[in-house]
Amino acid sequence: MPAITDSNGLLELIRKSGAVDAAIFNKELQRLQQAGPLPADARKLAAILIREGLLTEFQAGHLLQGKWKNLVLNNKYRLLGLIGSGGMGKVYLCEHVMLRRRVALKVLPTQLLEEPSSLERFLREARAAASLDHPNIIRAHDIDQSGQMYFLVMEFVEGINLQDMVRRGGPLEVNQAAHYIAQAACGLQHAYLAGWVHRDIKPSNLLVDRTGVVKILDMGLAKLHSDEKDDLTKRFDANKVLGTVDYISPEQATNSSQIDVRTDIYSLGGTFYFLLTGAPPFNEGSTAQKLLARQVKKPRPVHQLRPEVPEHLSAVIDKMLARDLNERYQSPDELLIDLHDWMQLPLFPPNPELLPPPLPPLISAPPTNKVATTSTMMPAVTLSTASGRLPAAAAGPLSSRILKPVSPNEATSAASERSGKTKSVAVDPSEEVDLLEDEPEKKSNLMSYVWIAVGALILLIGFALAYIIVFL
Repeated sequence: MPAITDSNGLLELIRKSGAVDAAIFNKELQRLQQAGPLPADARKLAAILIREGLLTEFQAGHLLQGKWKNLVLNNKYRLLGLIGSGGMGKVYLCEHVMLRRRVALKVLPTQLLEEPSSLERFLREARAAASLDHPNIIRAHDIDQSGQMYFLVMEFVEGINLQDMVRRGGPLEVNQAAHYIAQAACGLQHAYLAGWVHRDIKPSNLLVDRTGVVKILDMGLAKLHSDEKDDLTKRFDANKVLGTVDYISPEQATNSSQIDVRTDIYSLGGTFYFLLTGAPPFNEGSTAQKLLARQVKKPRPVHQLRPEVPEHLSAVIDKMLARDLNERYQSPDELLIDLHDWMQLPLFPPNPELLPPPLPPLISAPPTNKVATTSTMMPAVTLSTASGRLPAAAAGPLSSRILKPVSPNEATSAASERSGKTKSVAVDPSEEVDLLEDEPEKKSNLMSYVWIAVGALILLIGFALAYIIVFL
């Protein structure tokens, strides 16, 4: 469809797409029309609708290109923007139409369906996420399909991943880094008890919300360590190096299928090292050199690079990064015993200057019941036992300790005042979303009709020629 240039064409596509609730859109449009005539230019009108919160820039950009299909999936999920993309698909910010809340939607690209392991791995991620219910792991709500497209619906959390936090603000304070790692270890212990190994723990897969709660992301490489029938791992993972080179364990570098939770502990140790130093343990050389280094060398102790890090905490990191599996912590709970002093601290909300601007309330949410963001939905917590500080030899899994509320400073408010300025809409073709393309089955149906018509025409010509030859 050609690009939209006039406002009437834009309004028509908005209504066809369902990008805005029809009742709300008509009411707000009438209000705008009463205030004055709407501009005839589609881009100027789009800018006004963005300013008023009726469209997002993502929606407007695609509508102006004439792309409106699949802005609402299965009449349930309204696309609001692109969060990010990775090897297993793109992640979109969506509004659940009926529940009127934001969710994250991970879409498996249709071209990956041609790879034998992609769909099975995607479904395994969905099963892994759905089986885990813990405050330090992103929750999965649903998995769905639209035509040939599969997507996973997940909890949406406003925040920043640890990779970006360090990249923007530098290495973290010691207490802050230790507390974040302790929270991640709690989530890993929960996954371990459920039988899952993550296999790709790294700073960019640990998200911190506005209150300081850490969430483990992306179960795309997870495997059941207790499942002897894990055919997907045996068929596709046995001869591959899975994970991220800077944080992969020595044993995972040689055999990604024969690993257990201790490989996650190693990767978490590499993440801890990065949070305190600004670089992973083995950061020099080519990929091959990095993989070889972790097989034969020990990383330089953190306290030598950063003197304010206590030596006993530096020793904890060294133990997490031990080359020998048996010298490492054998479970996340063992690690948490050595981190118990930091578990007593209140949460460390990220520096607001490092965070993206808070999202405004959804336009579809009732004014008296606006959708709350994470900072207003989740109270600040500290990891604690029911009776107070944790003794060194406490019994029972530390990851199941009570989350005890504390009252640190309130995090940044989630609502932002709408700007009164009109801003231009940038339409970037490079941000074209695969799922907004015309559906392949509809193209094939059209071609089928064309070939049927051609066949019928040839048949008619054949009958006409036969009639001429026989009777004339």
